[in-house]
Amino acid sequence: MLVALDDGHGMETPGKRSDVVPELGRQIKENEFNREVVKYLAIELQRCGIPFLLTAPTDADTSLRARTDLANAKKADLFVSIHFNAITGKFSTSKAEGFSAHIHSKGGKAEQFAKIALKHLSGGTEQKNRGVVV
Repeated sequence: MLVALDDGHGMETPGKRSDVVPELGRQIKENEFNREVVKYLAIELQRCGIPFLLTAPTDADTSLRARTDLANAKKADLFVSIHFNAITGKFSTSKAEGFSAHIHSKGGKAEQFAKIALKHLSGGTEQKNRGVVV
């Protein structure tokens, strides 16, 4: 099994920023969140002996096409792309609040994995589980 880990947008992707976080005095780019989650996933996969591939190992903007082409060329069994939506206001009150798993088509192992992942994510956050999106 090979898992492709994708941290979504690069640091210079237009948009994709939070409001100014008063405690930091600056905006946070989506990639700052994404790359930390991918690092955590890579550590856990390595701990479990599961091979993985980083589809965008630098902070440079890499197109979705290039990232998926790499995963397909390496015959990845699973493509996990991490995204945090940049939103206005507090995370807990935003209409975009929550998390979801997006899959290419309904049924099969992708949907099974998505449901398991969402179940475990639900146990670790108070954010709304928005479910599987096809």
